[in-house]
Amino acid sequence: MKKKLFLFFVVMIMGVLCFSQTITVTSPHSGETWYKGDSHSYTIRWTKTGAMDSQVKITLYHTDRETLETIIVRPTANNGSYSWSIPTSVHAGQYVVRVKTMDNAVYGESAVFTIANAPAASINVTSPSRETWYKGDSHSYTIRWTKTGAMDSQVKITLYHTDGETLETIIVRPTANNGSYSWSIPSSVPNGQYVVRVKTMDNAVYDDSEIFNIASSTLGDYLGHNLRIMRDFEVKDIFFSRSFDGCIGANIKNYYSAYNGPFKYRVLVIPDNQPMRRFNINKDNIRLNANSQLNICLVHRSDLEGVNLCGTSVYIQVDPENEITETDERNNKLIKKIYVTDADLMITRISDFKIKKVYGRPSHRWRVKFKIHAKAGGSGYSSLYNVFVKWELYKGGFQEIEGANGTYGPFKFDRNEEKVISFNKIFGHPSKKHSVHPRLKAGHYTMYITITSRITRCESDKENNRYRVGVRLF
Repeated sequence: MKKKLFLFFVVMIMGVLCFSQTITVTSPHSGETWYKGDSHSYTIRWTKTGAMDSQVKITLYHTDRETLETIIVRPTANNGSYSWSIPTSVHAGQYVVRVKTMDNAVYGESAVFTIANAPAASINVTSPSRETWYKGDSHSYTIRWTKTGAMDSQVKITLYHTDGETLETIIVRPTANNGSYSWSIPSSVPNGQYVVRVKTMDNAVYDDSEIFNIASSTLGDYLGHNLRIMRDFEVKDIFFSRSFDGCIGANIKNYYSAYNGPFKYRVLVIPDNQPMRRFNINKDNIRLNANSQLNICLVHRSDLEGVNLCGTSVYIQVDPENEITETDERNNKLIKKIYVTDADLMITRISDFKIKKVYGRPSHRWRVKFKIHAKAGGSGYSSLYNVFVKWELYKGGFQEIEGANGTYGPFKFDRNEEKVISFNKIFGHPSKKHSVHPRLKAGHYTMYITITSRITRCESDKENNRYRVGVRLF
């Protein structure tokens, strides 16, 4: 009896050990992009549980989990990480990384990620940026830049006049291409407007900063060289606000010292297939601090009767008569489309998603179940009656599957109503002979779920009414 009990416990322990063996690939992450052919190395990471082989092989598969692209390494230590520089021979596309023990007993796969061609080498100078730097004092200013792609490890930094051709001085040559350089401006540099150029030593890649001012550190000297007040007002954004019974407004930023005075605006409302509306607006006693932003209402909806504001282009310019000397007259105007709508349908989340094969006769059918958490926004309408849910199934996210789609509805939504819609449908022809997809293989699929109104209305956000779900069929 004791011997039987002992054997029973041994079998139980071995069973637990066998079924507790897992490998979970944690990197690359879902939606991540890794670049091939550059000098960067990426780290493949995984965790493991249970006793298993001490070595693994790492492979790269297409998203169908069947087509092998390349063997990354075979074998390597089963220690949780491996550094990989992606060769140029790997095709650009979407993949999964598979980590598998050498005895083939245990494996895990990463989420779907993208391998792309390495971006072209570029430099982006981020500082200075539309500001004033003072010369001749003990203060140091930091020139900053970012870089992408493979390039020379050293750069030269120069100061040019705003024409980009007249050199004022060489700031440093060479210095490390590490993204920053500290500069104390000598008093010999004349007051004026300049750009900083950062260029690789092999002259292959460069970028210029935005225009900025260099001035004397003493206020008297500065005013002596700059008798006109120079400012930089930028139109950062154009928006529609439901405040004040609805108005078109702008977000204005002041990059220089505090301003307290009148603002003049030119506003053009350019609807499709309708005459353009023009407005010249004066605003008095506007206070705008240095390096601050202000939202200001300009044109009220009551001034736009009969204008369809769904996808309408709006042009706004600050100081159109150029009474204020602008350091950059290009950014004091902006054109943008606005979407004013009373019917914004949004999917907030999808829950309880399940898809499984329906067994028995007839076969080759699949049941799809999920719950849609949706919300109707806006105002100005009492109810939306013709709201439908559309669903589509794709192989690997790209290949449409004939017959694996449909609509569900209609539903009614009141203003600002939140609703949960339960979905439970079977697709696939009941006859194996006439089945739309008689052998839908196990693998990864993508389902797109869209909520939309059959009423002709404008969607203020055409992205938030669609949801993507990854599906795996076993």
